[in-house]
Amino acid sequence: DGRLAEAPGQSTRLTDGDAIVEAHRLRAGHDAVMVGIGTVLADDPLLTVREWGAPRVAPRRVVLDSYLRTPPGSRLVMSAREVPVLVLGAEDAPTERARPLEDAGVEVGRVPRRPSGGLDLGAVFATLWKSSVRSVLCEGGGELGSAWLAAGHVDRIYAFVAPVLLGEPGVPAFQLRRGEVTREWRTVRRSALGPVTLLVLAPEEPAA
Repeated sequence: DGRLAEAPGQSTRLTDGDAIVEAHRLRAGHDAVMVGIGTVLADDPLLTVREWGAPRVAPRRVVLDSYLRTPPGSRLVMSAREVPVLVLGAEDAPTERARPLEDAGVEVGRVPRRPSGGLDLGAVFATLWKSSVRSVLCEGGGELGSAWLAAGHVDRIYAFVAPVLLGEPGVPAFQLRRGEVTREWRTVRRSALGPVTLLVLAPEEPAA
């Protein structure tokens, strides 16, 4: 029913088997895998490629975290010396929160805020570009993915549709107001992954 989790801040597993393998294949094909701090706090993800052949270069793991709330004991931080982790916070984020992350091997970057309060996605793009990142797989959550869509920087949507109805107070996959996304989208691929259907959508016009 278009929802990602049973409730805000609650981890909900909706897919397994072939769908998980496909998700890891997608990770392997990108330079970076990105999530927001909400996903880190709810799911404690690892974001590595495990269910697919190891890529030549492991994708960098990127967290957008305005206030540097990423827990030093999270799986991302604990594995930062094995697979690179970049945490991007706001320019005014507390300096003392960066130190334990950096001590664990995490790269901490700073970018400006948008007037609306979130991180400036253009500055995020520029920071990643300087680090030789040319493709990013944004795995969530809904707020972050919606921000990228509204900014016009998305050229593919991979929608894994599970036969599950979560209902209220489930978290919607897309958190957008009418008119925020003006481009039209078309389905370019539809695949059955066990009980899960993968829909791949592309915009009629190229992303900005």
